[in-house]
Amino acid sequence: MDTSRPSLLGEIERLVLPRLPGGRRRVTVAWAIGSGQDAVAMSWALQAAHWNGPAKIYLTTDGPMPSTVSFGAREMEHVGLSPTDDFEYLDRRWVPKANLTDQVLMSEPESEPDFAVVRHSAKPEVAARRYSMVARLRQGGLAFFVNGVPADFDAAHDFRLVDGDPRLWERISSPEPSRLVPGPPQTLTSWSRHHQLVSSHIPLAKALARRYAHRGEPIEDLVQVAELALFRAAERFSPDRNTSFSTFATASVLGELKRHFRDKTWTIRVPRSLQERYLAVKQARDE
Repeated sequence: MDTSRPSLLGEIERLVLPRLPGGRRRVTVAWAIGSGQDAVAMSWALQAAHWNGPAKIYLTTDGPMPSTVSFGAREMEHVGLSPTDDFEYLDRRWVPKANLTDQVLMSEPESEPDFAVVRHSAKPEVAARRYSMVARLRQGGLAFFVNGVPADFDAAHDFRLVDGDPRLWERISSPEPSRLVPGPPQTLTSWSRHHQLVSSHIPLAKALARRYAHRGEPIEDLVQVAELALFRAAERFSPDRNTSFSTFATASVLGELKRHFRDKTWTIRVPRSLQERYLAVKQARDE
């Protein structure tokens, strides 16, 4: 993150909140599009503005995981609050504690957002999707673009520039009814925990996939099957289980790999026990 620029936390508090119709206390739905860091910045900026309403803060990302949520010391100081209550210092960065990240919901907003923070993407198809999401803001809602907007944004989405600031736009028309169905109300905390489980066990999934190499299926396909099984295992796993995640994941991945061979490599459907016996014999013969 470039700490030479003004803090996003301070910019939201200084530029966005006072310009909302009814003032900053009118905010009920805030939406970060593209960055987990922006969603946490929204949450903290509202707290810094002494706002106590029932706001919901949503995060929508285009990839499988939100960006790393961390802040530099310069950004923390810009808001003028002590970060120690809500953040902890890890690897020379300030990382939000659960009391902040639990406020961020990983789903589409259930109602028209009051304001959105949008982070530009270099990929045209991703950028187009993010800008189309901004059209869901309510009339009078504000969009704050962190790092650039297209030149024809106001004409395409019925927005006008606010106070000559190229980053801040106000919606001047009523949005069309949304057809999007909100996803499950998973929090950024639980999403990050899920990511930690998956990312730390990717080598295990690849090792299990290599056990089934040279059996007629491309190793790339087997790795993909194993990683997808790992992702699903992380969704089903509960910390209350009397077993480690690696044990649970191993059983899940192996079961999915065997199912893959059963469904993809047999032209005649035969009992799974017979298929597994055949694979065991084939492995013994190869050895």
